[in-house]
Amino acid sequence: MTGAEAGGATESAAVEPTAMHAGRAVPWPPTPTQRGLAAPYPPGGADPDPDAGHREERFYLRLLIAMVLVIVVGGFTIGLIGLFLGFAGGAE
Repeated sequence: MTGAEAGGATESAAVEPTAMHAGRAVPWPPTPTQRGLAAPYPPGGADPDPDAGHREERFYLRLLIAMVLVIVVGGFTIGLIGLFLGFAGGAE
């Protein structure tokens, strides 16, 4: 229900577009001094030995999986040991 239907008088406010502020033109891409660099930044290149990087990534992935398994299995084991020793954890 609009304001006119509810008995109230509503005025339609005309929205005027605001003028865009014409600022200083920024060159793209920015120059190295505009990015805070003292000298031109050399762009990246191809990895000279990608196999070594892949071997390192596989090693860290295996290490991550092993750590997660140790944490999960360790928590499960400690819980079972506690249950068998009578540390129920419940209020009696």
